[in-house]
This record gives sequence, C-alpha cells and structure tokens, in this order.
Amino acid sequence: MNIINDFFSLFFPEYCFTCHSNLVGNEKYICTQCISELPKTKYFLSENNPIHFRLNNIQSLQQATAYLKYIKSGKVQTVMHYYKYKNYPEIGTVLGRWFAQDLLQNQANFDWDLIVPVPLHPKKMKKRGYNQSEFFAKGLAEILGIPHEPDIMLRKSDSSTQTRKSRVARWKNVEQIFSVVDKEQIKNKHVLLVDDVITTGATLEACALQLENNNARAISVASLAQAE
Repeated sequence: MNIINDFFSLFFPEYCFTCHSNLVGNEKYICTQCISELPKTKYFLSENNPIHFRLNNIQSLQQATAYLKYIKSGKVQTVMHYYKYKNYPEIGTVLGRWFAQDLLQNQANFDWDLIVPVPLHPKKMKKRGYNQSEFFAKGLAEILGIPHEPDIMLRKSDSSTQTRKSRVARWKNVEQIFSVVDKEQIKNKHVLLVDDVITTGATLEACALQLENNNARAISVASLAQAE
C-alpha cells in the first residue's frame, strides 16, 4: 500500500498549506516543520490565562483554553482559512488530536463528561456543508475517550450582532440565539464547550448560559485558536 501511495504522490503531490513544500510520509495538510512552528498558547497549564478572564461571566466556568494563537498573516490564519472556507474540515480533527495529545502529555487536570461544539445556524450549515467546531470536537474526543455530542444544542438565530451588542444586551438576547435540545444529556454533567476561534467570547458565553440554565454541573471551554 505504501508503494501505491508513494507512486500516487509522485504524480499528484500534496503540499503543506502553510509553506507549500511537498508533504512526505505520514504528514497531512501541514508539514512537520510548520507544525513545530505553530504558536501554542499552553493556557491549559494555568487557570490565570487571558481566556479564563475574558469568560468570567460564565458562573460555573472551570477551565478555559485555546490550542493556538491566531496571529494575522501567520500560519494559523492560513490553516484556519483552509479549515473553514476551503472545504477541509478534517484539519480540525487532526488539530483536535494534537491538542488532546498535548493535554495528556502534560497531565492536564480535567474531568469533562462530554464535549459539545458550538452549533452553526442551519442556513450557514447548509452553505458550508459542515460545522468546523464539530470536527475539532471529534479530534479531541477520539484521543481523550470522551463522547462528543454535536446535536445537543441548536442555534436559532443566524445573526452575528451578538458581538456588537453591549455585555448587558448579550445576556438579554441569549435565549434568542441558542437553545438546548437534549436537556437530560447535560444534566449534572461537566461539559467541555468547543469553538473554532475565540474573539470576544460572546458566543461562548451565550452557549454556556443555556447549558447552565439547563442544569449542566460545570462548564469548561476550549477553542482551536484565540484571536490576538
């Protein structure tokens, strides 16, 4: 099989999304050199990190982290562009596995019961064809051995105005954006809420409030990247 793959790669080479060099061996999407250069936050090593402070309105927040730093014109921006807009959702799964391996190798302290990705509105889901946060959640779940449940939450509003509202207005508007479909699945559970990129944190706060209102025991948050 390796001979066939090598022969195929000779005529149809795969390239690293960030540096455009030929991928070799078991490399997928990103070459080994570029992987080593991705800017990792390592926020999971400390509770006193910028994301935890940013999401301090989540009453039951236990842990908050992001895998990578999203720097304009950097490698992470390039990877995220392919991930979200070029129909390469599997990138999220690969990065989720790498992040989970980092958590295990560093003996990160977590007791999550299930992983829930932030949902897309059905209109956007139909247009894009996939929920990128769900693929990141899948990669985490595979390595950590924790179930991921993509259908527990529903996004009812396609509005992006949540990020433009004042903090008070966001809380008043929250029930119009997200709802919990399966309340029994989250009851008394520690939920890891997963998103692709954290910017203001408003979307995660909105999701978390709905989980808390429906009797989740605790909330933790993880994103693939944090916008600088």
